[in-house]
Amino acid sequence: DPNLAPRLNASKRLIRTPLDDVTKFEQSVAEVVRREHVNNTLTVVVVNSIKTAQDTAKQLRKSGTDDGATVELLHSRFRQPDRDRALDRVLAGPQDGKGLVVVSTQVIEAGVDLSARTMVTECAPWSSIVQRAGRCNRWGELGDARVVIVESSSKGPYDPDEVATAWEVAGRLHGEIVTPDSLAAVHVDAS
Repeated sequence: DPNLAPRLNASKRLIRTPLDDVTKFEQSVAEVVRREHVNNTLTVVVVNSIKTAQDTAKQLRKSGTDDGATVELLHSRFRQPDRDRALDRVLAGPQDGKGLVVVSTQVIEAGVDLSARTMVTECAPWSSIVQRAGRCNRWGELGDARVVIVESSSKGPYDPDEVATAWEVAGRLHGEIVTPDSLAAVHVDAS
């Protein structure tokens, strides 16, 4: 399938970023997003809990981005009509010369067909990182896409040992150009 090749070779640079202050997680993530967001593009932020997603979106709405990006929130507790409307806005992409920042939980890992220039993700088990990274440069159309992995807040549903292992793996890959296949092929020791 000729349409599949660009997706399989969709490259992105993997960056591991410790936070300035993990006790102020949402503020620290918002700072990373402001630094990494490229004007007039789509940035997807994935965190590990609904409360963290809500608080991060609130922080980003307050502090903003250089291009005045619209901030959308997606998580599993939306009522279906509200979720459908939010998803329509997300899938429409950046509008009116302003960027779009989507703050989400793991609901975005599968079934949402979008392609972000920048992905900022809270560290999670490696299989989740691979799924999340699939929403960055999904169609292989961008030459300078980035997946930025920030350390975990430790609030969320994941096993802390699996998250710690993924953080260590992200450190080994820091700065490298990765593809969906190369990420999926990484051997992660189960602790």
